[in-house]
Amino acid sequence: MTITLKNVTPELHLALKERAASSKRSLNQEVLYCLESTVKTTQRDAKEILDQVRKIRERSIGPELTREWILKGIEEGRP
Repeated sequence: MTITLKNVTPELHLALKERAASSKRSLNQEVLYCLESTVKTTQRDAKEILDQVRKIRERSIGPELTREWILKGIEEGRP
């Protein structure tokens, strides 16, 4: 599959060329590497975060946080 990038700034083009050269990749390979690593990282991070949130929720079965409970804590001198 072929994708055409438009409106690539000269600065971005130069930065990609420099990264490609330092990594011994072609410019095309470098662009693909950047896209793949960004997409994979974003998907993995979101999944990992959701898994962590679910685990915390399962462990966090404490008192229901109500207005009365908060006021009681304030009255007892809790910060």
